[in-house]
This record gives sequence, structure tokens and C-alpha cells, in this order.
Amino acid sequence: MKHGIYVGAFNFTDLVYADGITLFLPSTDDASIRLSSFTEAEAPLGLKISWAKTKLQNLGSGPALNSISIDSSNIKSVENFIYLGSLQSLVQS
Repeated sequence: MKHGIYVGAFNFTDLVYADGITLFLPSTDDASIRLSSFTEAEAPLGLKISWAKTKLQNLGSGPALNSISIDSSNIKSVENFIYLGSLQSLVQS
């Protein structure tokens, strides 16, 4: 099974809204690689990622994610945060 979320037969690996993006990735290693590639791709366009607003969250099973460092910025692993005005929280059962 591929990473992401399924809605019917469709698999989504990211959600994009205005200037925000949510990536569904299988590991922190993948997050580090993908976020680093974003910084390379954005520079020629004059764009800049706000690392202070960037967060990691485990929405699946397994241990909490470790924080990572990209471009000398620490990306924190969190249990909940506000995204587009809604609380995003991992509910453990």
C-alpha cells in the first residue's frame, strides 16, 4: 500500500491550499528529503518556506517523529497544531 490517504479509489500524497501544503510521507527521512528538494525548487521562483510554521506530525501508528533540521532550521515534531484555523491532533486510542 502506498503512503497518503485514500478517498475511494484515489490516493492523495499531499493537500495544497493557498500558501499552505500538507505532505503525507512514510518517514522523517522522506520528510527531510522532500523538504530539502522544496528549498531547491523554490529559490529560482523567489519563494521561501517559513520554517517557523513548518511542523511534523505522526498521523499513523508507530512512535512519535523526531525533529529534523533543514537549512539550519529546526522542524519540530508536534502532537497538535492549528492548520487553516482547525486543530490538527493525533487522537490515540
